[in-house]
Amino acid sequence: RGVTLEMATAFTVGEMVASLDDSPFGALPLFRGGSGGKDQVLMLHDVEGLARAQAVGEHGIHVGGLQSARDAVAQGLLQADRFKFFFNQFEWVPGALQREVEQGLWSAGTIDSSLALRQVGSQSERPLAIQRKMGKVDYLDASQPLWDLLREHLPNTVSLETLLSRTPNIAEHGAESSAQRRGD
Repeated sequence: RGVTLEMATAFTVGEMVASLDDSPFGALPLFRGGSGGKDQVLMLHDVEGLARAQAVGEHGIHVGGLQSARDAVAQGLLQADRFKFFFNQFEWVPGALQREVEQGLWSAGTIDSSLALRQVGSQSERPLAIQRKMGKVDYLDASQPLWDLLREHLPNTVSLETLLSRTPNIAEHGAESSAQRRGD
């Protein structure tokens, strides 16, 4: 499973999820994660140790923990823009994603969680910084498309086999991994 990182919908989280309308997340943009997923909303974030959240891979992305996140934001302990909401996701039968990568439809790689979770189109002023193998980038232009940022700052790409070997069986945890469609 995976999500398209920057396909914003015309809706906010609150407009599409009535129970979050009056929450700190209500005004956040809702992103379209993909065309599958049984019309569910998924929350990704970079908060380590959030109750009922589960890690997705080894790079600081987590899924779930909505009530704990809601409480922490309401108490002023966390900013709402550390949480990104997706409607639906992409799903593949076993082996299909690998074939699509081999056909050049997808690229596998590792990016910093701040890039994956940025709120494109929001009023977020959270600084974006990523570490690279060959130095440090102190600031990234939040208005720049993610794919352009990746081409500019991603030190290298990894094979799908390497990426999958570093990621637990996310289907068991109900979590989604991230993938970026080539050419978006």
